[in-house]
Amino acid sequence: MDIDRDLLLKTFLEESRENLAVMEETLLALETRPQDAELVTLLFRQAHTFKGNAALVGLQSLADFAHTVEDVLDRLRQGTLAVQGDLISLLLQATDGLRQGVPEAIAGHDPLTPERR
Repeated sequence: MDIDRDLLLKTFLEESRENLAVMEETLLALETRPQDAELVTLLFRQAHTFKGNAALVGLQSLADFAHTVEDVLDRLRQGTLAVQGDLISLLLQATDGLRQGVPEAIAGHDPLTPERR
């Protein structure tokens, strides 16, 4: 069975847009409800899904970056890190970075190289 890579990348692009929009909305909600464990769990799942999908389509630098975000969210889930405004801002920036990196990575550029940061 042949896999249509272009179709796979198009699907990844569409799903990533939705996934990252949910992450952004959830982070904004977490800002006003920092003790809401369900929001943290949802964020973790979204980051985990993004990471897995990026790895599946061979966009390893995006998967690696998402893994770093996932690790931070896991610490929030476990209670070893507290939700704070600065952390929310950092996670929003990371989400924006992933959003900007998806089309670059699909185009064959590594969005996380030093000259692109």
